[in-house]
Amino acid sequence: MIKSLTEVGFDIWLNEGFATYLSGLCFEHLEPYYWMPFKQNEINYITSQSGGSVFCTDTTNISRLFSGRLTYAKGAMILHQLRWVLGDSVFIAP
Repeated sequence: MIKSLTEVGFDIWLNEGFATYLSGLCFEHLEPYYWMPFKQNEINYITSQSGGSVFCTDTTNISRLFSGRLTYAKGAMILHQLRWVLGDSVFIAP
């Protein structure tokens, strides 16, 4: 089944958030020194402006749809929070 652009807009943050978060997990496991700065940089970027949701209701606004702050960074940090709540044994499959 092919998704319409409207459907893509509602979950693109999850796809791109995972991509961003997994790049951070590489730091956590391969170069642990860079893990905390990675997270702090993402948080600083997200909070550099007030407001904003990962959900994009206007899929014609390409700059918002692919917002580095809201789609990528905030999506990644939402996934990090989910990992913290669920725990690694649930979030990361063996």
